[in-house]
Amino acid sequence: MSNLKIFVLAGFQNTGKTTILNRLIRDLRDSGFKKISGVVRELHEKCDDKDGYAFLENGKEKIYIATAGDMLWQVRDNIAEAKKNGATKLVISCHVTTKDSQQEIIIHDSEATIIYKPKYPKKEDSESVFDLYVDRLKSYLL
Repeated sequence: MSNLKIFVLAGFQNTGKTTILNRLIRDLRDSGFKKISGVVRELHEKCDDKDGYAFLENGKEKIYIATAGDMLWQVRDNIAEAKKNGATKLVISCHVTTKDSQQEIIIHDSEATIIYKPKYPKKEDSESVFDLYVDRLKSYLL
């Protein structure tokens, strides 16, 4: 049995989940976490390929953050990869659709925490809304 704690940022497509996870990686690095490995887009980059991940550690915690991979097979792969590499915490996104099969593997894990991101904020509110979600995720991780 793994001691992996799972945190899920769930929401519809194009609601800012990847942006929030990329900001979370940046904030964790700014607070002393070292990136062990990973492929993450820079926040200012625009591209259709949202695949990315980061392994971060600070001496006692090893966190795997998947900035993409919210299809069922990708969620399973991210969980397996985090466990294989000894991560203590996993942060993943989950694309909410009418086909909620991705969520089922998370919901059945009693150790999972799901944070729901319902919609993309208005442009004038986006910075403060994204910061709110990053702060919420950091509060669970630290």
